[in-house]
Amino acid sequence: MKLINAASFSLFSLFFISACSETPPPPVTTDQPMNVSADIVDSKPSEEQTQVTKKQLAEKALVQINNQYFVVRELPLKRNHMIENAKTKRMARVTGRFLIVLEEKDSDKALDVLNSRFNLRRVQNNIYRANPINELDMLAAYKRIQNAQGIARVEMELDYPKPIKEEEAQ
Repeated sequence: MKLINAASFSLFSLFFISACSETPPPPVTTDQPMNVSADIVDSKPSEEQTQVTKKQLAEKALVQINNQYFVVRELPLKRNHMIENAKTKRMARVTGRFLIVLEEKDSDKALDVLNSRFNLRRVQNNIYRANPINELDMLAAYKRIQNAQGIARVEMELDYPKPIKEEEAQ
């Protein structure tokens, strides 16, 4: 026990003595001036770096669809793209269709606007299934419908593939 204390004391004293010594630090040589190039500081990222950055951002995009959060790996979101439910970790396929519930009072106005951009099929009273005519970005179309006047609710149709049972996989 005394041996351990003596060893720790000698290490401490060695550290303390070396820390308090007055040896000057090595001089800074000014033979070669430190020239920080302005090119490095002011340079813009190359096109390739920008594409990688955008790709990385897209890989981490978290969007809210149908009151749930999804991880989107590729933007713009198009038909047949696969997205991951952030909560359940299940993959879903974007069908490209929307289910739209119209408000009672402004349904005529909403129908006029929707008919100009979507092929509509009536499902029930004030409920329609919509296929975009020329829209390529399903997320933009979803947000546009959500913010339209006379729309009570909108759901983007997503297909969740059936999970493979262990018996079927073998």
